Amino acid sequence: MNQYQRITRAFKQAPWRLQTQLASAGAAVLVICLVAGGLFLADASRTATLGREVQSLEARKDQLTRQNAELRAHLAGLRSAYRMHDRARELGYLPASSDQVEYLLVNGYMGPRPMSLVVESPLTVELAFSPTPVPDFTETLGERLAQVLYGINAEAAGEAPR
Repeated sequence: MNQYQRITRAFKQAPWRLQTQLASAGAAVLVICLVAGGLFLADASRTATLGREVQSLEARKDQLTRQNAELRAHLAGLRSAYRMHDRARELGYLPASSDQVEYLLVNGYMGPRPMSLVVESPLTVELAFSPTPVPDFTETLGERLAQVLYGINAEAAGEAPR
């Protein structure tokens, strides 16, 4: 009797072995699919939860940004020149007349710098000061470095720097 006949006879005598092997292979595949599906569902659930949390945080950020803009607009309205003028009147302040203004003389003060009033809109008023003229520089960087280095060398040699 050859090998093939022995195997065929063994399977004919015990058909449950083949069924058991097929059932266990099918069960193993089913368990692997269930585990993979469970992991996928857990990951998808966690991703969805984090997505909802990000959306709620973005909505809260947008709400706070709008609230911040509203507060800035309200503050700008409170700080407007018209509002400050009305509030000063409510508190009893009046514009000063020329006989109420006192000027102080300060030694060494060069006088007022020329300035102009810049009005971009009724809510913003800026004073623009004309800068004090700066003398022209005729010295190059190389010349200045040479003077500094000469001064250092002259001091080291005991000479008076130029």
